[in-house]
Amino acid sequence: MVIASLKKILSTPEWVNKAVEIYHKERLKNKPVVVHGLKLASDELKALERKQNNLIGRIAELPPKVSAKPFYKQLELIQVQIEEKSRLKENLQAQSFKP
Repeated sequence: MVIASLKKILSTPEWVNKAVEIYHKERLKNKPVVVHGLKLASDELKALERKQNNLIGRIAELPPKVSAKPFYKQLELIQVQIEEKSRLKENLQAQSFKP
């Protein structure tokens, strides 16, 4: 009976995905620092992406006579920060999957 139930569960992709998700959540309970860091990095990444989009919108609305150089410099800095946060998030995600 147990083997039949396991076969049924393993043959249903949704159940397998749910089981893997539950397994990873349980493992993360033992890594609160990683979970907190991952959430923090995700939130900061979203904020930086919003900043980037707002800045792009402001650049698009500039009158032709106004120089956009300062805006482009700020945009470059934001893009560097986005890359750094993305790498940090990827590293934290990798840590969350390690046993």
